[in-house]
This record gives sequence, structure tokens and C-alpha cells, in this order.
Amino acid sequence: MKYLRVFALAVLAGVMIALGGLAYVACCAYETTGVGKILGSVLFSAGLLSVCAFGLFLYTGRIGYAFEKKADYLLALLVGYIGNIIGACGIGYLCFATAPFTSGKMGAVVESISSSRDILNQGETWYSALLLGVLCGILVFVGVDLFKTEARSHRHHRFDFGRHGLRRRRDGALHRQYVLLFCGQPLERRNAP
Repeated sequence: MKYLRVFALAVLAGVMIALGGLAYVACCAYETTGVGKILGSVLFSAGLLSVCAFGLFLYTGRIGYAFEKKADYLLALLVGYIGNIIGACGIGYLCFATAPFTSGKMGAVVESISSSRDILNQGETWYSALLLGVLCGILVFVGVDLFKTEARSHRHHRFDFGRHGLRRRRDGALHRQYVLLFCGQPLERRNAP
């Protein structure tokens, strides 16, 4: 029963992250001046904020605790990882089954992002991609951990939007996502025709 709950929370977390990614694509498609990337990164971060606020199971938000937990936590991580993939791919499949994501401006943005991430055709190595993925995971984990730490220290002010409440926890999670998205920007510029 425990792992079924983990799986359900992980699928929902994958959905939230995928919806944030779709918001990023939409912003980049319809606002090409650079403001679109900024707005898109803020909206993408809303996916992580949703995961944190609702206590969903995001693999990259939990992997850092693997060394402090018992062995059954590794099985929960595996179940969570599979659930994240199913949730994110499910939303991706549903969206790409519709016309806006396969044609027009949004289709062009999706093509541009996917071709700039194709490490085999861009001359990057697999270990470079692995290192970037690990660094990305560290940023997400730090953001989630900061959110949880603030929640523990102000447990009785869970929905306080004041100086020490949800606003502070939200800002910690969001700043890591801004860094994550803007770190990918030089790759796109370098590979642009």
C-alpha cells in the first residue's frame, strides 16, 4: 500500500513538471524577445512549487535523502522514478496528440529545444550529459529541501504569506529553477545556426 501511494504521488509530480514544461514551451513560442524565456522559467517553476506545496513525490527532490534512509527507501525511489516518467510522458503524449504542439510556433519551439538537447548530433559526450543531469538534480533537490526545511521551522504558519511563510519557501524553490533554465540557455545559443 505504501508503494502504491508513492507511485500515485510520483505520477502527479510528473504531471506537474510536464505542465510546467509545456508552459515554458508556450511562452517561448509566443514571446520571442527573451521575455518569453524569463516568463517561461517562472511558469516552469510553478510545477516544482506545486510538487512542494502538495507534498508530491519527485525523484530529484528525494534522491538526496537516499543515504540517510533505510534500504526500503531505495525501492520507494525506484517506484517514484517510474511514476515520474509515466506522469510526464503521459502529459507529453496527450499534448503532442493535439495540433498546437506538432505544428506552428509551438511545434517549431519543441523542435528547436529537442534538437539542441540531442547530444549525439551536437558532438557532446554521454558523460557530459550525465554531469549536467546530476547538477540539474542537485539544484532541484536543494530547492525542495529548502522548501521542506522552511516548512519544518514554521510548521504552525504553513500558509502564512508573510516574511517567513510560504512566500520564503516558494522563493527558495523558484530561484533554483531559474538557475536551471538559464544554465541551458548558452547551449541553445551555441548550437544555433
